[in-house]
Amino acid sequence: MKDVANHQIRNLKALLIEDTVNFERNYHLGRIVSGRSRININAIQQWYSFELQRFRPFDRFASKGSPRFQLEVFARAVTSLLFSTDVPDPFPETFYLDQDRLQNLRDAIYDLVMFEICFTLFSGLLRRLAYRGTILESTKITLRNALFAILGDGQQHSTNRWQDNYDHISLQMVRYAWEICGFTHKVDLSLASETSQLLHQMVAPSYPQHASVLEASFVAQVLTCINSHMNLSPLDLFNALVAPPNPPPPPPPSQNNFPVQSHVTDTLSSHFDQLTDLTNRLTHIILLHWRTWGPIVYVISEEDDTATFSASGPLAEKDAVSGQQPSSTQEPLSVDNTQHSISTVTRGMEDSTGQDPQQEASIPGSASETSAL
Repeated sequence: MKDVANHQIRNLKALLIEDTVNFERNYHLGRIVSGRSRININAIQQWYSFELQRFRPFDRFASKGSPRFQLEVFARAVTSLLFSTDVPDPFPETFYLDQDRLQNLRDAIYDLVMFEICFTLFSGLLRRLAYRGTILESTKITLRNALFAILGDGQQHSTNRWQDNYDHISLQMVRYAWEICGFTHKVDLSLASETSQLLHQMVAPSYPQHASVLEASFVAQVLTCINSHMNLSPLDLFNALVAPPNPPPPPPPSQNNFPVQSHVTDTLSSHFDQLTDLTNRLTHIILLHWRTWGPIVYVISEEDDTATFSASGPLAEKDAVSGQQPSSTQEPLSVDNTQHSISTVTRGMEDSTGQDPQQEASIPGSASETSAL
């Protein structure tokens, strides 16, 4: 039976992917209408109203209530959550089927930021050893591969794996700096111990700054990717962002025996390929999620958004100053808009499919998970 099921999935894969958004929207809407959904829509709308206010200065469009602006705010807000470290599970409840994928993205971003901190320390170590040469891009890539080999890519991810390996990471950086400087005598273990102590001291104050630099670059890539793919069908999104591309042709042979040297002018350059992969994965999640949940929960008029946010009172203003999300314990103020959205989407679905959304089927997973079959 398993082989038969796999055969049917392979043959119906394109149809399943294409129907992803329609199926999930009917499923979730049916549960909300029937009162069986465990998702706190009011808390989610308060979170989104807070994000609309927070990102208004970034508006590039004439109408702040335009669908494109609301999608951009949603994308910025979700990307921002990937860089948060103070909350274990910061994502809205509508992402409950995407938690694993989002956590993997969050872990990968944490690794990138931590490596940038290590590379900053490594650059200072070279200067301390009186190295005045150019730091090649290949040097950074080699160091990155060495450090991630110490961390172990195959192990279950944990932020503690960096802290647990500070001594090994520091020793590896000293060894590599020794090699670059051309020293032939034994590595100074006291220098490795001192480097480990410096790494301990650097992480807490340096992490926000490095994360901010990476986030600015990452957000720009995500928004560009969204604008390029926002009108594609679910199947085309899968083919463009999920399906593995054809391997690129091998580079032409070098005309000389000298390696190509490029100075590290952008600390993110060696992460370009990984950032591109992370961008594609996040764009796929955001677009499918927005198409599924946007008409139900997130798309609200500018008047409703202003009323919801303003009526939240001093607590919302306090959260805005502190940079925290609004408390979900506040009195919900957008129930009327929620019911209006539900009734509007329900009528639209009944007209287009002839099916009552309450007549739901068993759902296999999120939109992005279905597309990844």
